[in-house]
Amino acid sequence: EKGIALSGSYEKNWYHLLIEILPKLELVEKLDAQFQEYPLILPASLLEIPNIQALIERLTCNVEVVFMEKLFSYEVADCIFIESPVLAPPKTKGNLVRTPTSQHIRPEIIKSFRSKILNLFTPEELEPRPNEPTRIFLARGEYSTRPYNQDEVINVFEKYGFQAIYSDQLLLVEQVRIFFNAECIVGPSGAAWTNILFTRPSTKG
Repeated sequence: EKGIALSGSYEKNWYHLLIEILPKLELVEKLDAQFQEYPLILPASLLEIPNIQALIERLTCNVEVVFMEKLFSYEVADCIFIESPVLAPPKTKGNLVRTPTSQHIRPEIIKSFRSKILNLFTPEELEPRPNEPTRIFLARGEYSTRPYNQDEVINVFEKYGFQAIYSDQLLLVEQVRIFFNAECIVGPSGAAWTNILFTRPSTKG
C-alpha cells in the first residue's frame, strides 16, 4: 500500500551501499511526520551478505522493512523514492570518463550517517582488543578480480608494524571496531576503503 524505496546501483558493493544508498536514511528522517511510519523498501539481495544483513538489522530495528526479490515487479500505491544525496558512479565499461560534475558528495550527510552507525554499537563493542592491529593493510582475497603482487607489498609493510586484514572476512562489529581504533591504514584502492567511515579524525591513510 505504501513505502519508501531505498535502492540504487551495485547495492551489494560495500562502498555503494554505505556511501550512496543507506545515507538516504538521513533524508527519511526529514520527511513529514505522516511518512515516518511508512515501511522501507529494500532489495532482498542485501540479505545474501551476512555483514550487510547485520547492518540493515541494526539500522532498521524499529522500522518495518519490505524486501524486493529480483525478477519480480512491485506496485506500490503510495511510494516515496529518495534520490541519493551522494553520487559516485563506477566506471562500468569501455572509455567511459568520469568528470567532477558526475560526482556529488554531501559531507554533512556522510558525517551524520557515520554518527548513526557508530551509535548502533556499545562502548564495549568498540573497545580495542589486544589481538587486533592498529596499523592495518587492506588485503584482497585470493578471488579478487584485481590481483597484483600483494604478498611482496605486504612483506614490506610488515616491517613497519602493519598487519594484513581481509575486511570482507570480518564480522560487522569487528570491521567497525578495527577501523574505529586504527592509527594508520594502507592498501590498494577498492571498496574496503569505505571503512574509513568508521575511523577517527586522527587516523592516517
